[in-house]
Amino acid sequence: MNEEQEKRLEELLGKSDLTDVESTELAELQALETDAKGVEPEEEAPEIVEEEAKEEEALSEEEAKALVTESVKEANEEIKEAITEVAEKALTVDQIADSVSEKISEENAKALTLEKVEAIVTKALKEKSQELDEESVKQLINNQISDIKGESKMKHDAADTAKVSIPLGDRKGNLPVHQKQLLNIMTGKAQDEEIPESLLHDAKNMGDRRIDAIRSGRKDLTTDGTEPGTHLTPTDLSSVLQERLYVESAVAAEFASQEINMPSNPFKLPVATARPAFTRHTTDIVTATADTQQATANVTLDAEKMVSYVQYSYELDEDSIVAVLPMITNQLAGAAAEAFEDNLINGQVSGAIDNGLTASDFICDGFRAMCEPVAGLQYNVNGAVEIADLVGARKLMGKWGTRPSDTVLITSYKAYNDIVALEQVNTLEKIGGSASILSGVVPQIFGMNVIPSAALSDAVHTDGKISSTGGNNIKGQFLMVYKPAFAVGVRRDFTVETDRDIQSQSNKVVASFRRDFQPLETISASNTPIAWGQNVT
Repeated sequence: MNEEQEKRLEELLGKSDLTDVESTELAELQALETDAKGVEPEEEAPEIVEEEAKEEEALSEEEAKALVTESVKEANEEIKEAITEVAEKALTVDQIADSVSEKISEENAKALTLEKVEAIVTKALKEKSQELDEESVKQLINNQISDIKGESKMKHDAADTAKVSIPLGDRKGNLPVHQKQLLNIMTGKAQDEEIPESLLHDAKNMGDRRIDAIRSGRKDLTTDGTEPGTHLTPTDLSSVLQERLYVESAVAAEFASQEINMPSNPFKLPVATARPAFTRHTTDIVTATADTQQATANVTLDAEKMVSYVQYSYELDEDSIVAVLPMITNQLAGAAAEAFEDNLINGQVSGAIDNGLTASDFICDGFRAMCEPVAGLQYNVNGAVEIADLVGARKLMGKWGTRPSDTVLITSYKAYNDIVALEQVNTLEKIGGSASILSGVVPQIFGMNVIPSAALSDAVHTDGKISSTGGNNIKGQFLMVYKPAFAVGVRRDFTVETDRDIQSQSNKVVASFRRDFQPLETISASNTPIAWGQNVT
């Protein structure tokens, strides 16, 4: 009500006899007065107003949390930077939690601006509610910090902005996307249940980008599978398992660039078997002097399924399941890596298998099976591996061995240790600070990446195969491979499911993927992208 209306109300209340118009006017003014005060103008009204206001303005726990969270989001670019710094340096979830808590304490007076938070809360309460001390605000921030998302340019992906979620401890709500998906699967839910669509979308896109970076050679893999802070990057379960496969199998990672997504199964991949020929042409020549048509053929990629599982008991409750999620992820990815690497090296889909397995255990022919029928691709080392042996094997490859950046040297452990001990890479005067006498490793030789593999056995006979006489199986071996001569067919990345075994009272987390591996041309005496070093002592 304005001042004029208040005066008119007093005037009408002072009259003893009102006309019908005045009575109506009085009723209207009284209604305005009631709306302004919030209650009927009775004697006890002030006390009621005060009590109701206190109840309305009291801060609930949820309201306080919301206010603190909102204030942090609005006012704290500095805390985003602080969290980013922590995320880039910490290596485990526990370290992250500890570091964030420490950072909260350190930055309370400036980055988190305790006074500013209190001021915002106090203002919202119109200075009539409970006092919030430093500890209560800290607790609220700790409770809500996991919901704060900042954007940072992470070291692993400097060109793109990565969304980072800071998990605090092994609690369901703080799990990264891939672990939430795995937990859902293990507890009998749909994989993506209760995960926001926007988060799933971001995780899928980030996972695709990370795998594409590996396949294009733009990403270096670390020994633990993550760079500093990247374990916080939201990626989906399939992408995480695929990335872990590349980490666990350096051989598979070498051939990631040769992967082809198969639109169908089987898929015929057209390839050129020879370049087109150019001939001299003049107006006097009606017909070309030679056939200039490019020679082509098809390589058939027929993906097979590979499957394995991890088993856990009924007695694992949800909290226990959360704690073992990383272990289960690593076990599945590690087993997949071992199996796929074994296929790449030892696979044989027909004939006698020299490792005790049957042809049905493999999805493709591996490098050894491809080399075995071609005597010209087998190099007899007959001793410890020397530089001359590597040169000799490379000669067998002809033109395919002349591009070291596209060639990889896969060794058994005996062969690898021989290479590490070579004088040409071992001493400081020959190679400086990269000498194997200091590092214990030889990442490259002749420009080729050197990869020791457990799949390449040190327990074979002189011909590189397992002898029926056990005492003969004491030799090592190596493979030299030109990578662009091969294709990895990808029909489906990882699918993860769960199954219950009531007899053993256990659950199984089952992972599967579909792959194929083929040479782009049949390996022969004229097509030599592989050399097989044998009889390493």
